[in-house]
Amino acid sequence: MTSKKTFTVTAKAGIFVAGVRSPGVGKPIELTDEQAAYPLIAGEIEEPGKKTEAPAGETETTPAAKAKAVKE
Repeated sequence: MTSKKTFTVTAKAGIFVAGVRSPGVGKPIELTDEQAAYPLIAGEIEEPGKKTEAPAGETETTPAAKAKAVKE
């Protein structure tokens, strides 16, 4: 029997993740390594405790940078 691991659903996920109905953004979902392979690559799920990186071309804006942009 293949063991399942717990992953966290991200905002990129649709109604189903790896053929399993999504419990909602930020909620845990249990999948096998095989089931989780593509959703991990697609960013639909993440392993608990791992921080997601901003997609290429997007940067996190600090409050100071936002304030500076508003003034300009």
